[in-house]
Amino acid sequence: MRFEDNPLDIFFQKLPMSTALFDQQMILRRANPTWLSYITGISQAAIEPGAYFYDLLPGTEHALQPLIDSTLMGKLSAEDGLRLSSSGNVFYWDAAFVPWIE
Repeated sequence: MRFEDNPLDIFFQKLPMSTALFDQQMILRRANPTWLSYITGISQAAIEPGAYFYDLLPGTEHALQPLIDSTLMGKLSAEDGLRLSSSGNVFYWDAAFVPWIE
């Protein structure tokens, strides 16, 4: 993924934590290299802008949708050690879903 080289884009790309931005329809708009490498290791879907969140992480709806719904209502949603399972992989997330307001 390539984005303009403005200060926000540079900061986003250099974050050491996994970070991705999805729109209200849960379509991937951008992701940093850390998130991309992590998801590539557990997902068999094409990981690129325009991908649907649950196509990237099928089977996680029951655990993640309540957090996502809360975020879409404008609230910060966070959970430590959230157990997820997708495509035969079990993994744990310290997850934070934050509404992005331009």
